[in-house]
Amino acid sequence: MTNTGAGGDRVARIGLALLQLGNALAVRSERESVFRLGLGSNRFLGWTVLGTLGVQLGLLYWPPVQTALDLQPLDLGDLAIVLVASTVAFWAIEAERLVSRLRASRRIPPGGPSRAPETG
Repeated sequence: MTNTGAGGDRVARIGLALLQLGNALAVRSERESVFRLGLGSNRFLGWTVLGTLGVQLGLLYWPPVQTALDLQPLDLGDLAIVLVASTVAFWAIEAERLVSRLRASRRIPPGGPSRAPETG
């Protein structure tokens, strides 16, 4: 990251806030993927996530707020890192669900397939 000191702290705070937004989307259902449920199945949550994302970006990039709160915007590289890193929990939860669905469809127990002892 190109920012140091307080800039690094800002990157971490934004990253954590966005991580929580992805987590909120991912944990809506215990078994179903957010892609199967669709973002429109819970419009209130969708609007909340979009609104919070808008506020976060507005705080960083809207000049009157930058001046009032003495904030510096993230450069494009830092913003890209934050956006990618903040989706890690979301993708991990989605991957766990995929594995769970594949196991259920093949009826493979969580410990893996059991083998009968070989005789002979």
